[in-house]
Amino acid sequence: MTPKQDRFVTEYLVDLNATQAALRAGYSPRTAPQQGSRLLKNAQVQAAIAAQQAQQLEAVEVRIEDVLRDLKAIAHTDPHVLSEQSGVPARWADKLKALELLMKHLGLVAPKQHQHVHQHVHFTPEQLKRMTDEQLDRTEAAYTTIAALEQEVAADDAQRARFGARPTEHIS
Repeated sequence: MTPKQDRFVTEYLVDLNATQAALRAGYSPRTAPQQGSRLLKNAQVQAAIAAQQAQQLEAVEVRIEDVLRDLKAIAHTDPHVLSEQSGVPARWADKLKALELLMKHLGLVAPKQHQHVHQHVHFTPEQLKRMTDEQLDRTEAAYTTIAALEQEVAADDAQRARFGARPTEHIS
């Protein structure tokens, strides 16, 4: 691997964002999205990422199964119960983030794009208590729809970038 590829691997493990890792590794801002995607498909880069992730997990004595079990518990537990169990206020956004991380780990969603949407949706504990199961289900469905829409926009932007067109403005 080249030094730039080594740097990409190190930077990718910071936030699992290929575009940002490519930028931090020194690739051009104009081509960083494509370079990040290309690098993640490179067998040597994939092996280096897997090896470093294994080292990180071993160093902190954490097993993937433990993390996924905890994420699943957070994602499928009422925020009020989480608050009572942990002594720390839990929000709907915490559940959405746990679902996002699970989906990302399972390869069910693109690793970037939808991070900013749920950060702007805040429900108070009183609002959450008043929500019906149907309202909570609709909220989760809306989040899924927004994530899919953001993937479509990202794909459109990538196609525009390939043809030299200006990407659309994103609201975050």
